[in-house]
Amino acid sequence: MDGLRGPLYVGTGCFFSRRALFGGPSSFIQPEIPGVSPYHVVQNPIQSQESLELAHHVASCRYENQNPVGNKVDVCNEQIGFRYGSLVEDEYTSFRLHCDGWRSIFCNPNRPAFLGAAPISLIDLMCQVKRWMIGNLEILLMQQSPLRLGIKSIGLLAALNYTHFDFWPTWSIPVTIYAFIPQLALLNGVSLFPKVTDPWFILYLFMFVGAYLQELLEQILAKGTFPRWWNSQRMWMMNASSSFLFGCLEFSLKILRHCHA
Repeated sequence: MDGLRGPLYVGTGCFFSRRALFGGPSSFIQPEIPGVSPYHVVQNPIQSQESLELAHHVASCRYENQNPVGNKVDVCNEQIGFRYGSLVEDEYTSFRLHCDGWRSIFCNPNRPAFLGAAPISLIDLMCQVKRWMIGNLEILLMQQSPLRLGIKSIGLLAALNYTHFDFWPTWSIPVTIYAFIPQLALLNGVSLFPKVTDPWFILYLFMFVGAYLQELLEQILAKGTFPRWWNSQRMWMMNASSSFLFGCLEFSLKILRHCHA
């Protein structure tokens, strides 16, 4: 993404230019409240009564009612602010901002610039990942999805980058198959993998070891550690066989309910 429109915004660790949330680079949308405009010059102290009342009003749910920020007439066409309509509004907002013509850059200072929060228990983590997978599938079926709007607005390569993330839940299909087929084959005496004496074993070993070494090298270059890489491998397998799978099932049931309705 660095050579295209820039990295996408996912989760913690992103800083927006306020101007980017009010239309495209060449089409500024004036907010209904002048005080939240990116060009507004603050004159009152931040702790003044007027500033606090405005902050509470903008942070409340009522602020987005019946205005361009939270207009639910068509969840794919919000004009300003975060784009809703999906459980992963951060990724969808990043996609729509890139479609509007904005670019992003990757900044990694030595001193951490952000402080993020993450689940501390395995159950909470898997529930969060399942929610993300449902949101990714929601983006795929939107009228302005990366495959529809993205190819026309940001090009094929950038659209495929976003689509790659949105198809993550489907990893549960090969992972689930791989979790059961070898055991069933072993019980029935069927060989799935090449023997050590088989010439194809060298190719199989190269692909298997090479894939893991590549991910380990990327982790080390990103100032990671071997235990961190190993834990990420374990968590990926657990999520792919549980959170990804249940996310697909829950999304499928959601679609079936809408079809029957």
